[in-house]
Amino acid sequence: MTEHMPVAGNEAAQMPKKAGLEGIVAATTAISNVDGQAGRLIYRGYDIHDLAHSTTFEEIAHLLWFGHLPSRAELARLQASLLEQRQLSGELLAILRSLPPQTAPMDMLRTVISAWGMYDNVQGQPTTEQAIALTARFPLILASFNRLRQGLEIPQPRADLGYTANYLYMLTGQ
Repeated sequence: MTEHMPVAGNEAAQMPKKAGLEGIVAATTAISNVDGQAGRLIYRGYDIHDLAHSTTFEEIAHLLWFGHLPSRAELARLQASLLEQRQLSGELLAILRSLPPQTAPMDMLRTVISAWGMYDNVQGQPTTEQAIALTARFPLILASFNRLRQGLEIPQPRADLGYTANYLYMLTGQ
């Protein structure tokens, strides 16, 4: 829908106004392409529907971070990095425990991630290593907060489980 509004200082002149962000480019990226008309989401040349059927979370993360699907060795290194970072410090757990149960999850996540950045002295431009560290911690933070809100204990992360299986375990205890 196009509306016309007077231009300041010249009521006779009319200027078309678009609804919302229609036709507005907010950013450009080589990482993804959204074709809403066709219902397609493309990550680095791969259709997300194909990726969802044939790849793991870690493989897609590698694709986004490094620009290609990983070899077996690259995937093993990424999985080892994620596993190594799969921990929450006592300071972050204390912050989680101090938050009121009614805290909105996004507010909680923003608060804890900001604290992580402070305690780990994160500065300068973001790095892939920081992305891996945060990606390893996100499920722990979310699952821990969910458990605390329910009055449940937080289980320890399990090294024998993959990324998504560990998240499910942390959420449910099973």
